[in-house]
Amino acid sequence: MAAPKDAILRDILDKALASITQSESNAIIDTHAAITRQGKASATALTPAERSWLAAHPVIRVGMMRDWRPVSYVDAAGRPAGVSAALIETLNQRLGGVLRIVPGDWKPLLDDVKEKRLDAVLDITPTERRRPFYEFTSPYLTIPHVIVGRTDGPRFNSETDLAGKTVALERGFGNVRYLRENVPDIAVREYDNTAMALDAVARGEADAYAGNRAAATYFIESQFMHNLVPRGRLRKGPTVLTIGVQGLAGTAGHPGAGAREPRRGGTARHFRCRDGKAGGECPRPDG
Repeated sequence: MAAPKDAILRDILDKALASITQSESNAIIDTHAAITRQGKASATALTPAERSWLAAHPVIRVGMMRDWRPVSYVDAAGRPAGVSAALIETLNQRLGGVLRIVPGDWKPLLDDVKEKRLDAVLDITPTERRRPFYEFTSPYLTIPHVIVGRTDGPRFNSETDLAGKTVALERGFGNVRYLRENVPDIAVREYDNTAMALDAVARGEADAYAGNRAAATYFIESQFMHNLVPRGRLRKGPTVLTIGVQGLAGTAGHPGAGAREPRRGGTARHFRCRDGKAGGECPRPDG
């Protein structure tokens, strides 16, 4: 029996991720640049079945957040930009240009993949709640979660110190559920994007923000929020970013898809973020 779409596309993407060289990964992280200037891409060893599948699917639509700088965003000219866009450009060199980025907002993108309107989505963190609906590639980026507060405010050593506080978070991100379930008496206010959530803290509308360090650092610096600083770190693990491919939940003939063993490990090159920016060493968007 032929392999299901989600499994074969996930495996193709994993092989392409694994073929990225160290110099290419450095360029993706450091410059968000296209890799074509650095020479011929490494070969991706696909099986005949995988190559046949790609030939039958000349366009694979991949969702990407439109405003999650510096990881994923649309620039002033309307073009996909950031680390994840550079990653897709690199993968397209291996896969014949079949991947097409579709920018959008986070929650609608997740729903579009779940409802089979998109083939995949970038920057998704694997969770047990999501496994019935998505297949995940090996991780390609890790970034720690920090707690951001005002310079004249208290230090938050961990989420425990957020009890009784108002915390600004991005709508639909995983930290909304995580903090509500793990911190007593917390008041969560949801905003459309990271910049708006951080601005709420800067203006005193919320006591703190908790989320991805690379995105938080970028917006604090680029929007001159000089009264905001990292005040602590969440105890939960860092953001682990993968590509999420359509799962089989709800698909006719695959009623037990959600019970499959989670995919773990892998050989994809794993980028890390350096000094809070999108590049190099960093101690999961659960969004």
